[in-house]
Order: sequence, then C-alpha cells, then structure tokens
Amino acid sequence: MSQAALGQTNIFIDFGGTEGNGAGASPLPWVTIDSLTQDEPVDLAEGITLTPLDDGFTPNNPAPPNEDAEYDSIIVPQEARNDYLYKNVDAAGTEARMRIDGLPAGSYRITVFEGRTSDASQSAKIWTGEEPVSENTGDFAGKSASVLVTVTAGEPLWYKHLEDNSGGISGMLIRQQSAPKFNSLQIDFGGTEGNGAGASPSPWVTLEILNQDETVDLGGGISLTALDDGFTPNNPAPPNEDAEYDGFIVPQEARNDYFYKNVDAAGTEARMRIDGLPAGVYNVTVFEGRTTDAGQVAKIWAAGEDEPAAENTGSFAGGSATVTITLGAGESLWYKHLEDNSGGVSGMIVRRVSSAVEAPIQVDFGGTEGNGAGASPVPWITIDSLDQDEVVELGGGVTMTALDDGFTPNNPAPPGESAIYDGILVPVEARDDYLYKNVDAAGTEARLRIDGLKAGTYNVTVFEGRTSDVNQVAKIWVGSDEPSDENTGSFAGGSATVEISIGDGETLWYKHLEDNSGGISGMIIRQTDADDSQAFLAGAFGSAGGFSALISGAGSVDAGTVSAILDGQVIDVSAEKDGDAIRVAYAVDDMPLPPESIHDLEMSWNQGGSTQSQSTTFSVGLYSLVSPDVALSDVDTSTGGFLLRVVQSEEGLANNTALREQHLRGEVGGDNIADDWQSDNYVWTVDLINMDQNEGPAGEFFDRADGSSRDVFDEYIPGIPGLTDSTDNITAEIKTVVNIPSAGLYSFGFNSDDGFRTSIGNDAADSLIVGEFNGGRGASTTSFDVYFQKPGNYAMRTIWYEGGGGANFEWFTNEPAKALLNDRDNGGLETYAYESSFAASVTSVEPGGGARGVDPEANISVRIEDESGSVDQDSVSLLLDGVETGAQISKDNGVTSVVIDRSGQLWQPNQVVTASLEYTVDGDTRNVSWSWKVGDYLILPAAGYRTDLGTGQDQGFTMRVHQLAGIRANSTPEVEAQLRGERGDNLADPLGGVESSDPNRPGVIFDVDGVINFDQDGAAAGVFRDLGDGSLIDRSDDYIPGIPGLEEGTDNIGAEILSYIEFPEAGFYRMIFNSDDGFRVTLGHEASPDAIQLGVFSGGRGAADTVFGFAVVKAGLYPMRAIWYEGGGGANLEWSSTDLSTRVLINDPEGGLKSYRARTGDVDTEEETSGAISSIELSDGSVVIAFEGILKSSSAVGGPYEAVAGATSPYSVAPEGESHFFIAE
Repeated sequence: MSQAALGQTNIFIDFGGTEGNGAGASPLPWVTIDSLTQDEPVDLAEGITLTPLDDGFTPNNPAPPNEDAEYDSIIVPQEARNDYLYKNVDAAGTEARMRIDGLPAGSYRITVFEGRTSDASQSAKIWTGEEPVSENTGDFAGKSASVLVTVTAGEPLWYKHLEDNSGGISGMLIRQQSAPKFNSLQIDFGGTEGNGAGASPSPWVTLEILNQDETVDLGGGISLTALDDGFTPNNPAPPNEDAEYDGFIVPQEARNDYFYKNVDAAGTEARMRIDGLPAGVYNVTVFEGRTTDAGQVAKIWAAGEDEPAAENTGSFAGGSATVTITLGAGESLWYKHLEDNSGGVSGMIVRRVSSAVEAPIQVDFGGTEGNGAGASPVPWITIDSLDQDEVVELGGGVTMTALDDGFTPNNPAPPGESAIYDGILVPVEARDDYLYKNVDAAGTEARLRIDGLKAGTYNVTVFEGRTSDVNQVAKIWVGSDEPSDENTGSFAGGSATVEISIGDGETLWYKHLEDNSGGISGMIIRQTDADDSQAFLAGAFGSAGGFSALISGAGSVDAGTVSAILDGQVIDVSAEKDGDAIRVAYAVDDMPLPPESIHDLEMSWNQGGSTQSQSTTFSVGLYSLVSPDVALSDVDTSTGGFLLRVVQSEEGLANNTALREQHLRGEVGGDNIADDWQSDNYVWTVDLINMDQNEGPAGEFFDRADGSSRDVFDEYIPGIPGLTDSTDNITAEIKTVVNIPSAGLYSFGFNSDDGFRTSIGNDAADSLIVGEFNGGRGASTTSFDVYFQKPGNYAMRTIWYEGGGGANFEWFTNEPAKALLNDRDNGGLETYAYESSFAASVTSVEPGGGARGVDPEANISVRIEDESGSVDQDSVSLLLDGVETGAQISKDNGVTSVVIDRSGQLWQPNQVVTASLEYTVDGDTRNVSWSWKVGDYLILPAAGYRTDLGTGQDQGFTMRVHQLAGIRANSTPEVEAQLRGERGDNLADPLGGVESSDPNRPGVIFDVDGVINFDQDGAAAGVFRDLGDGSLIDRSDDYIPGIPGLEEGTDNIGAEILSYIEFPEAGFYRMIFNSDDGFRVTLGHEASPDAIQLGVFSGGRGAADTVFGFAVVKAGLYPMRAIWYEGGGGANLEWSSTDLSTRVLINDPEGGLKSYRARTGDVDTEEETSGAISSIELSDGSVVIAFEGILKSSSAVGGPYEAVAGATSPYSVAPEGESHFFIAE
C-alpha cells in the first residue's frame, strides 16, 4: 500500500506469488497474495483487509505475457501479470465474492486485470452499496478494466468473480481519486439521558454527558476531551424551535438543553480540547438555547495561539457567538467554559471556512546542465530542461508537462543578483539562466500544463533575469478559458504576476510566446487563499407545510441543478442563491406532513462538473391539525375582540386546569367575588388580551416606547381587584372567533401567570386542545402551532387562571406576525366577540380532544347543558373506539352527565383513543367524536425479575451511604462513580451500620426497617412531616443514616437503596420520589447505566417531587434500586406511591406498598403472554373482533368474564339483545 502525495490511498494487489503455480512476488509497494482461503481475511496494511467469501482462490500461470504493462497510469510488473487466481470450484457459472473493508471514505477507481494471453473472456462485478444486476467491468481478459465507486465511512468494497472455467484475476489496483473534505462538525451538548432534551438528527453528534479526562470519539479521527471538570445536561426554559447559526440549521433538540460545568460555582472554569481537525481556518460557533439566561461567555483559541486573557465570544446566552481561528497541522482547538452558575453551552459548530494555504511552488528553469547557471537551493525546484510531453514532479502531487515543444536552457546577460518577487526571495541561480522554446522561431508557441494544484486562489509569478532582453510576454489561465492575448505584460528583466482561481481538478496553463530572444527564468505559484468551497447540506427545517433546507459553501453551484428526494420520492423544490448559500424550499400540495414525524431528505446538485449528493433527516414538530368542518359559516363580525368572563374565589384554589374548569362551572370556589362593574353578568367585551393585575409591564407585550408590534400597553384585568380587593384565585374564560385568512401553519403564543388551556371548536365535544400549561408559574410563554386546512372563521376558547402573587395573560401569534390577536394595526389576526348558540351544547369533556399524555386509567366524563332545547337522556350513548363500555348517564336540572368508570383498566402506552358521543335534542340527533393520546409508560417485565406474592423476607430496605470530603457534580453518572469508590474515600459515620467489605461498593450499609423519609437534620422537609393530624402524610422525618459524617459534614452524599417491592395486583402504579438533590430508580439491583429506568432527576434542586408511573402485568415482588445524592445545602429524600387521591410512603404499615430486603422463590424465566383486542369493526351487520389470547365476555362491564367457547380471531357477534362486553387475556 502506498499513500499518494495528496494523502490518498493507493493499494496495488498481485494475485499469485511464490507458492503453488504462482509466477513470483511483485516488488514493493505491491501486496502479493499467494492464495485465498474462504472466510479468512488478509491484511492489506493499515487496517484494510480483504476477505474471500463463498469460496477460496488458487493460483495458476498458463500463457503468461512475460512483460510489464501500464494500467490506470500505474506500471504493472510482469510478476503481477504472469499469474492469476481462479475460484477453487471453477465450474463455469459459479461465483465468489471478495470483500474489502477499512477503506477511508472517498471516490475510487478500481482496476482489475488478467495477464493470461490465451483467455477468451473474463468479467466481474465491482460495487459498493447495492450489487449491480450484471457484470459491470466489461471483458478484461489479457488486459484491464476500471470501475469508479464511492466508498462512504465504514462501507465495504465488493468484487464478485464470475467464474468461466478459464483464466482468472491477476491483480487489482485500488486508487483513491478524492477524499471527502472536512467541512464541519456539529455537536449537540445534551441528548436523551438525564435532563437532556433529545438527540439531534444526523449529522449532528449528540453527547449525553462529558466526564473529566475521558476522550469522546466524534468520528473521522476527531475527538473531544473534557479537562479540569466534567459537564452535565440541563434543560430549563427551552426555546422549542430551530435556529440558523453560521449557515447551519440548528435543530431544537440541540438548543433545548445545554451542558453546565459539574461543579457549577460561579467563577470556576473547565476546558474542552478538540483534537484531529485538519489544518485550516475555522469558524467556531457556540450557542445556548436557554431563554432565561442573562449571560454566557467563553474563550476559544487554537493551540498555536496564546489563550485569550479574557472571554472572546461575547455573550451567547439565548443565541450564538462565532470566533474565527487558524489551526496548524496537528494543533488542538480549545474551548474554556466560564461558569456563572446559570445556563451553559448547548452546542458547538466547527466549520472549516478554508483549508491551510499550501507552501508556494518555486521553480528554477535552468540548472547545472547545458547552459544552465546552477541549481537553486531548496525549496526551489530546479529543472535543467523540459522534453516535450515529459511529466515532471513538482512535489505534493503537482506535476508540470511541456506540450507542443520542449525547452532548452541558456544564460546570456545574467543579472548576477537576487531579487524579491511576490514577497519571495529569488536566488541569483534562478535569475541567471532561463529556458527557451526548442524551436525558437518568433511567433511560435508552446504550453506548460500544471496539474494537481489544490483548489484556491493563486498568484502565478513568472520572471526572466536576462538583462538585455527587450520584451517577454505569455499567457496564464485556468481550464479552457485561454485569453485571446497575452495577459502578463512584459516580464523581461523583471517579473509579472497573474491572479487566478483554481477549482477542484482544474489545470493551470502557461503558454510561452516565443520571440527568439530570452525566455522564462522561473515561476512562483503561491496560494493566497485556499478554497474549500465544496458545497454541503447544512440541515433542514421541517414543518407541517413542508421544509426549508440550506446548502452552504455553494458559491460555485448553479441553483438550477438542485434536486431533492423526500422519503424515497422525487419532489419539486425551489432553490435560490443567497450569497454563497442556496436556500431550498418545499411546500406540500395538500395534506401536511404529520406532527412529530421524521423524514429522510436527500439533496443533489452539480459542482465542478460532477453531481454531489448528501442526505439528512428533519423532524416535524408537534402541531394541531384543525378540521375545516369546525369552521363557522355564519359569524357576526360587527364587534371585534373577545368575550371575557371572570370568576374569583375567596378560597385558595390550586393551579390545575381541571379544577379551574370546575371553578368556571361554579362547582368549587364558592361565590364569585369578582367586581362585575360594567359587565354583562361578569362577561366583558375587550379588544385585546394583554392584561396584568396592576396594569404593569408583564409578559412580552407592554409599553416599550419603541413603536414595535410589542409596544402595547397592559390593561387591568376586568373585575380585578375583586370585591375583597384581592388579586388572587382568579379564573377567566376567553371566547372569540378568529379569522384565518389562508390555509397553513400558524404559531400562537400564550403568556401567563399562572396556567391556561386553549382549544379550537364550537363546543367541548368538537374542540381540539391546541395549547396548555397546567400548573403555576411566573409570567412565561407557551408557544403552540396549529395547522388550518382551509381558511375561515374558527371559534377559539382559552381558560386562564391564577393562584397567588402576580397575575397576567397575553394571547398572540408568533407567525405569521408577532402581534396580539385582533391588533389589526400590527398584523394581528382579526377576532370577533361572538359565540355560537346551540339547542344544547357539550360544555365539558375529559379527556379533551387533542389531549396528550393522558393517564392510562383515566375515567371518561361528558357534560351536556340544555340551552334552547332539551337532551333526551335515553338517546345518549358514549362509545370508546366504537365499543359500548357501560357509560353511566344521568340528568339533573338541565345538565346531562355521562361517566365511564375505567378503574383497573389500562390503555396501552401512546395509544390513541377515540370517543364517540350521540345524543338527541328535540328530535335532532348529533354525532360527534374526539380523540386523545395516552402517555408513554413502562410495563415492568416479569422474566428475570419477578417472584410470587408472599416470597418477601425481612421487611424494609438496604441502604448504603457514602460521603465525600470534596465536591463532586450533582449528576447521576458522577454519583454512580462515587458509589463505586472512584471519587474519594468514604466519610459517612458507620454508627448503626456496617462498613461495606466490597471494594467496588464502598460505604456504610444500614438496615432501614421503616420508610424512606429522611432529612439531614431530621427536620420537616419534603411532603411527609410531623403534622400531628394522624393522616398518611403525618410522618416524622428521620436523620439520614451515617449523616452527619465523621467530619460533621452534611454535603456530598450518595446513597444506594435496594429493595424487593411487592405489587399486590396487576395495574398501573405511580411512585413519587421527593429529593434534594437528585435520584434515579431502576428495575433490578445492578448498578448499570443500561438498567430499566423508572424515574430520574439528574441534577441539583431543592426538595421537590418527581412522579413516575409504570404498569405491572403480573402481581409479585420486583427488585428495585434507588440512588439518591446531594451536593450542598439541604439534603432530604422520600419514596412514596400515590393513587392520585392519597399518597403513602413505601413500606408504611398503613397502606404502603411493602418492601423487603430479601426474598425466596423462583424468578420468572418467561414473560406471561397477555391477550389483547387489536381491532373492532362493523361488517355485514355484525361486530368483528380481532384479538390475541383468550376472548372472554360478560353482561356487565365489571365482570365476571368467562371464555367464549370456540372463539377464534376474528370473532363475529351479532349486536342483538342485552349488552355484552369483551376482553382478551
């Protein structure tokens, strides 16, 4: 194997050597293979191997040519041509493959040859990727054949020998034509683990965490090493949208989280070192997505430079910063994180804007032979003379060839002194002679062709030293653009410089214009700017309506050559130049791209005469698809604005959407104490939704005094302060009709303190929940996207609520304009203070249409209120996925209530459920459906974990406590390292426990007989505490075992809690871990990052809850492991469970799940298969049930259920007689 001067890979293989019927081994650098044994790889050097598959190969040597040959500009020795390998089983029509692994990515010319002179024919297949249907070499018997292939990183090269029982393959030349250029490296700091917000699509490299001194492979020989400290992910205040930085589309997955320094004290520092980048000039862009960070700065520099004395990025909090650096060969790129205890770095883009400038090529025409005046010193290249068509090596893969004539040296009238041309010292030896054209008749011409120069901009300087020459001119150009006249001006006795630009593979030309006097003494080819202008696909934004993509570095690309393939289908795109980039857009014709879908995109373009193709993926974000069926046809548009109803309670009300819906209905909260002044029964007509309890500048829209669309004064909340002068415990209902002028995607925003829910539809049954924040918060924005399939007028409703403290709300669009709804002067969508009337309307449904993350055990409730008509109670039915499920229907005082009790029943994770409601009002029947999506959750596997009920022994927990003297990060990986003894010695007090004897599990082991409810001071922390009321929450905190430690400290604690928890029946269970700081609960007792994770909070926080749920299909005991940790300040932990109405500590004797330190019995080895109904359809008047397992039926939804005799899937049943309910087990 040889490495060409340009770093390209060349491998020359001689099939047949000194053994058997081989004709001898070829000289180096040829690799001689005597024979090939099936499935045995052969090392071709430097990690590249050849493996024969399907059969082996044997040497033979009849009818050798006994002479060298030249194939693909390579001299092939006769040793290689005089023998060949044939397939062991050499029956005609058989085949055998060779697989070549380890080739660097790039384009290759593969040449195969056979020397045997008497062979009639030999052909083969050569490929990467998909095998060609038929041979693609043509006949290479007695000669050679070449095939061009492209090898991607990690991809094998294939050769298939098509045996014809005559001859074989004598050798193979593998010549790399070009290697892929390094364009960029895109790093996403934070992925799917811990508090990461998700992994970015290819080609982004997602890093989950960085541990100190651990080197991370970024691909392509490039690595990143964190020094001084590690880094941990976090994700508060994510922007939830893509961005464009330095010509790259940055996905929201990269922006929605960030890395902070493990020890995140303000003023501390930690470095990242990136190694393996090729030399060149780089833009290094860092960014942080967190929207609430005030500032974030860093230092970026190259190893060949001094570290900056101060930060050199400027603040990139919420945005980006780019620093340009120059890297020499082998130099490292450095990033220093300047920690400020807030935010961090979300990602990094390392973009090479130009490669390293090559050293100049300095040619002395005329040396020591003939009339030459002597050779110039290194690095000058001295050429004594030039023969026509002779190729001269100039080094670095660059060659010079004289065409049309040769050149001869001469030396009259030498200057006898050196000179400086184009900043380069030209020695006297170069100036004192010159080359003239062999046939030197005036008016004749001859060319010099220079090949192999790297792309870029060059100064080409020619000079003549002869002092007595009157004139000497020439032409200098690139490619086929020869100038019509000389373009140097006279360089007789001096020099001339022409600036040219060379693309990949282009030739530099010099034409000597002979005048029978003087000639050319030398040439300097100096690169002034390297050109790495190979275009690359810099990413794509996806949305419901299509995508936009960016091709960067595309200065030499014709936008008209851009084409695209989306998910395997050719599509029509628009492409427009934007500087050196091309912006590509695609719009769907009819149906939008599905929400939360991922798409494959391949884009192609022509550059430098060849077609380039690159692929990426893009995702479509979450959006709501609104049916045109809910558009209103008759709307009173005379009054613009909104109908705003306000209710206020003297009682404290929790910040919960369902509870506040009850508040609006008067079911909770007592009398309305809002001030109804100037209202219509607490309903006000308002122009804009931009309100604050104090008329203060809250949210995004306020008195900015800048004339922008957000310069809008806040109004008081109508009715607030209320009759008691209170500004708390408010709930408001906002109704309006929004005019959507054209179909497409609209981005809305709602800024609130505290919660809200927005829906689109005419009543609760046909409404779609499009945006929500369920809980309490300060003034913050939730953005949500909605796709309208048709223009029209659409009813929209928002419920807003506030508990205590501040109170504000704003309703606006982000796109197509950043403007409050109905702010028509600033591009806001027109709204109308209008509400449709119904004979009876559905005022509440739970779960609502479009709801996501719905509890798998959720009950169903519907509320229908009579208005001008009356609901016939007997006409009401409510089906789930087309199946009658025993809805309980009642009517009281004009309100019809429909309830389905699903106790003990579970929907599948991520299941989409559709409810269908039918009712009749005064003879008119309405049918309406809505759907919701169940939340994702884990189903505990039984195999390898579960034992039977009653197998628990020694009730309680085993708790191992470890404390450090020094500081370590609040992150799951760091604490696992602490618990392995890798972060320092243990200082936990062993009183009451036993020192661990396992060096891999150091610390103090305690038997905890009661519950997990600990605080470092034994004080009231978390939820469970000494209340004195006898409730399940009335549980005193205990001291953390082993804490304070031997040095009286209460910080830097890590603990492992092992237990076998008994789940008494199948069903859905919810656990709550309250911690200061972090925790992780996994299935099993092994300390593995790959353990099945049930719940986690990785990071630092005050005492706070994390709720996590899972399903247990088979009752029994399951092993669980919890780790808990604390860095500094407070320290507490509680482990409990809840059924949403009550909360109880695990192992509490009054109703808690039981926990044991040991168990007996056999562990399940196989999963118990459970049945499931996969579909229910109506066909020919019968209900057709497709199922797995055993089909059972009952006349009551609650059972008992008995197997249906002889039932097989699909099973048909006539819908006659009394109701029947079916399950599959």
